[in-house]
Amino acid sequence: MQIPQGVLDYLATSGYVSVMPKADYDQAQAEVSTLTQMSQNLQNEIVAERQAEMALQQGEKKTHSILFHFEGEDRKQAELQNVQDERVTVLKEQTEITQIDSRIKDLILKKSTIDRMVQYDGEYVSLTGYGVAALSDLTSLRMNPTQTSSPTDNIDLQNLSESLKSLDHDLRHHAHVPNELSAGVAAVIMFGKRFDGTYPTDRFMQFSKMTRSQESAAILSVLNVPVDQLANRFQSFRLMFNNWGYRQSEDTELASAYLSLSGFGPDDVKTKLTIIVDGLRSYLEYPLVAAAILTSIPTLEANETLDLTERAYSMLEPIAPGLDRSELLSLSVRMVHGVKNELVKQIDPTAKIANTPVQFTHAPLPAFFLWYAPLVMVHSSYYSTFSGIGGVHPAHVHGYGGGGFGG
Repeated sequence: MQIPQGVLDYLATSGYVSVMPKADYDQAQAEVSTLTQMSQNLQNEIVAERQAEMALQQGEKKTHSILFHFEGEDRKQAELQNVQDERVTVLKEQTEITQIDSRIKDLILKKSTIDRMVQYDGEYVSLTGYGVAALSDLTSLRMNPTQTSSPTDNIDLQNLSESLKSLDHDLRHHAHVPNELSAGVAAVIMFGKRFDGTYPTDRFMQFSKMTRSQESAAILSVLNVPVDQLANRFQSFRLMFNNWGYRQSEDTELASAYLSLSGFGPDDVKTKLTIIVDGLRSYLEYPLVAAAILTSIPTLEANETLDLTERAYSMLEPIAPGLDRSELLSLSVRMVHGVKNELVKQIDPTAKIANTPVQFTHAPLPAFFLWYAPLVMVHSSYYSTFSGIGGVHPAHVHGYGGGGFGG
């Protein structure tokens, strides 16, 4: 179908579509094709920087030792010069990492743009996030001009609410989950409802003995994998974050729990996780948990995951103008986390969900979600300012369960 040039110009100037000349598109595609190699270069630079840092620490330790003062003057000068050379090497490696990291972020954003584009009349065009939201609204109105909730929907919602209240009560009084966490923990455990109608509270109690993060214990409890096997996987991710220089915290525990659900080990996901962490830094001050949630999706590569997250963000932004950047990203992560190849054949917000033991639900928030999309259960309404590992906990994205609108 041919669109009059005046109409296309209007859509572009109004922010509904973006237009790119073919020469610019070809150039962008050529630049994006280097992304994989650049990501590998970043990993190589990180390894080199760590090695240089270790050499510097060893040199400084040697020059600060008592025995160093008994060395000859020439030997001492040589050692001090070596330390200075190592400092220069470390600074050089850190500069290289910063430059490559910045370039990767630019390429990821560029890839997100060109991936949405199609060829049209000698140029390339795509819907913007605003355009996608507008089209979704128009489609919904055309297909369901008088859409209302059915009595069955209301009954299901009431039953869900009663189950949540009952489980919340049991967790507070029998499992001693603090009031600040009980609603979120209950919502996550409900996600693991068994065929016989029971909930995995027994597994939650077992995992609670392994971690002080009760949200993490809840996340681990819903996966139908032997406890010892899942515990070993959880511990391997803990060790990975420790080797990366992170102190044990609520965030590292939650990130380890989400990654344990993926079925992969640290060596399988570390590159993907690094790319996603870098991609989310412009949205979140503490991106580790959000990045782990997205990394745990085994059917999407890092750049595909970031692209979908950006699309979700672009769709939400115009219809939820009161939310800040971190709150919008929290909702975006929740949307993307529900999309899996075995459940949805294409990224289609109207696709039906398969009848699987683990069921997804639709967020009952018409102010934010004007279309239906598969989501992980999100019924917690508290803010993530309480941590089982002590003190104030910055509000981070916790996918399902934690943080009403944590960033």
